[in-house]
Amino acid sequence: MRHGLQLAGLGGAAIAAALAIFATAASASPSTTPPWDQWTSEAPAYAQNLVVDDDGAECANAQYTDIQAAVDDDAAAPPALRKNIQVCPGTYSHVDVPVGLDDLKITSTTHWAATITPDGNNDVVDINANNVKLRNFTISGPGSGGCGTINAGVFVKSGATGVLIKNNHVTHIRDEPFSGCQNGIGVIVGRASVGETGSATVTGNVIDDFQKGGVVVSNTGSNGVITGNKVTGQGPTDVIAQNGIQISFGSTGSAKGNTVYGNIYTPQDTVSTGILLYQPGDSVVVQQNNLINGGLPSNDVGVYAYQSNSVSIQGNRANLSSWDGIDLDTVDGGSVSGNLTQQNEELGVGLFATTNSSISGGTANRNGTVSKPGAGLFADSGSSGNTFSGNSAKQNFQYDCQDDSTGGGTSGTANTWTGNTGTTSSPAGLCNPPTGAAAKTDAPRFAPRTVAPLAG
Repeated sequence: MRHGLQLAGLGGAAIAAALAIFATAASASPSTTPPWDQWTSEAPAYAQNLVVDDDGAECANAQYTDIQAAVDDDAAAPPALRKNIQVCPGTYSHVDVPVGLDDLKITSTTHWAATITPDGNNDVVDINANNVKLRNFTISGPGSGGCGTINAGVFVKSGATGVLIKNNHVTHIRDEPFSGCQNGIGVIVGRASVGETGSATVTGNVIDDFQKGGVVVSNTGSNGVITGNKVTGQGPTDVIAQNGIQISFGSTGSAKGNTVYGNIYTPQDTVSTGILLYQPGDSVVVQQNNLINGGLPSNDVGVYAYQSNSVSIQGNRANLSSWDGIDLDTVDGGSVSGNLTQQNEELGVGLFATTNSSISGGTANRNGTVSKPGAGLFADSGSSGNTFSGNSAKQNFQYDCQDDSTGGGTSGTANTWTGNTGTTSSPAGLCNPPTGAAAKTDAPRFAPRTVAPLAG
């Protein structure tokens, strides 16, 4: 049990074995290993937790000055004697939770007052065990120098499952100075390129000043539940194309209730994204996220789904993007419903080579500009079998509804359009009332955007 030591259930042999383990540990490192009486229920101050304080100023009862020393002692203890770790305000170095140290809770006693730094390591925190909970810390870079000096703030790997990363401030996860190298991820769960998997809930964190990505879930077998985080990119930059949240390369999961903005790549030959789904497993959910900033723009594209079959994108606000609100690219069986996409510089919702998907109940207003003529709702020539229904598209420039496909669907397109409200349509009849309609030949053409995921 983690909450207090229970000797009553242990036989004499088990107690003797435990005593021998800690006697050996004490002789090896007497300055950091607690005496046996501090690990028994007879010492209430130590019965529940191991306490860490870097200078002893905040917590007089601390047994450790370093988090890793507490982790190592906990890992050496018999599972029945293991404890949680409470960390008092201070600055601490890299933490590595090893395989087998399951169910460990590491908590900063004061919100964001305990800071963990990489101290020359590639990651700030590595989690290799199941059901580990990391809460209330500041997890901070930057790396020790230029390109590639820091990989991640938190890396969940070694097949670890049930990990909780909650209420932390993950910041400065970047090279020094900020570079265009493809590293610097706030939180990464699994990674295909190095054969790692993991599963974690990432919730209630503030993640900012990262280099490549805020939260990344990667690899078949990995899963991420990403909820209620605030993820802020660098803002307009010509250094690197960032992504706020990425679910990719066979991984599954959801992004719900996050606020994501500040991902803008100024060369505009490649787009940064608020949320990027790049070849994930089926049925990823993106729901009720705010992809909007009071300033302009918010992201290059709010949500971009590439080869993301059966994706559900529901109830999001994707506004004020320098390109598009929501794009589906080579998606089959997707659902885009109840989203607000407005004042994006080109498209509200765009479909590219997408099939058998539903776009319903959304509002797409005031998308497109004179310099970037766009559309509220758009399907390209390679999209077919999709249904646009019950959407409202108004005051978009150049068209509220535009479909470049050809087939046996509505108005000679390859898709079905029904019950959509709008004023301008190409071809006529996609949205009603069909006033101000124009021929297809008068409409601007759009191509899929080039995105830049964290590779692997």
